[in-house]
Amino acid sequence: TSANLSGQKSPMKFSDISEEIRKAVDYVVEDPDNKVSEFSGSSVIKVWNNNQIKILRE
Repeated sequence: TSANLSGQKSPMKFSDISEEIRKAVDYVVEDPDNKVSEFSGSSVIKVWNNNQIKILRE
C-alpha cells in the first residue's frame, strides 16, 4: 500500500494524495502546512489497537 495507485505519480505533498486513497485507508495523518516532501516515497506504518507501532516501509 502506498499514497498512490500503481502506475500513478507519487504525491509530494498531502494535497496531492487522491481522495480515492484517503477514503480507502483506516487513518490519515494530515500535514496542515501541506509542505513539499524532500522524500520520493511514502512511509507505511502499522498501528495496532494496543498502540504498538511497526514501520513497514520508510
